[in-house]
Amino acid sequence: MSLYNHVANKDDILDGLVELVVSQMRVPSPDTEWKEALRERAYTVRKILNRHPWAASLLESRASIGPTRLRHHDSMIGILRKAGFSIELAFNTMIALTSYIYGFVIIEEGFKLKEQPKVVESMQPTISPTEYPYIFEMINFVIAKNNENAESGNSTESSFFADFEFGLNHLLDGLEGILD
Repeated sequence: MSLYNHVANKDDILDGLVELVVSQMRVPSPDTEWKEALRERAYTVRKILNRHPWAASLLESRASIGPTRLRHHDSMIGILRKAGFSIELAFNTMIALTSYIYGFVIIEEGFKLKEQPKVVESMQPTISPTEYPYIFEMINFVIAKNNENAESGNSTESSFFADFEFGLNHLLDGLEGILD
């Protein structure tokens, strides 16, 4: 209870946690090319949210937005506006990118908790290849990919689940097509 001698209430604590997490996210230089800035933001936010898996839902649940978060968002919107994005396209871009990153991190965290390789491998004998041919094919692909990554030493926590860069590249390329 002595904590409340230093903060007004629980909301102050939660807002402070949000500011602390966002302060760890690198803000690209205003001169950074927009695709590189979004890529940098995606990797930075993903890294921080993997470090603090509880933070994604907290970030989006807060009604107040602190100065650190405001600076971060303002700099990203500024980069997009300078690159020729309308305010509507900048808004939709920020939502799409944030949704992709948060969604990927949430799924990654779920797979980490389930001891990822064992979950998929344990599913294989229970899935009928005649009844669910495409699921069976996908499970075999994931197992083979995981084994290949392990053998080559390229295994990462997310390599088992999916390729973050694959989705990010397609998102950025799609935005570039809209911008042209």
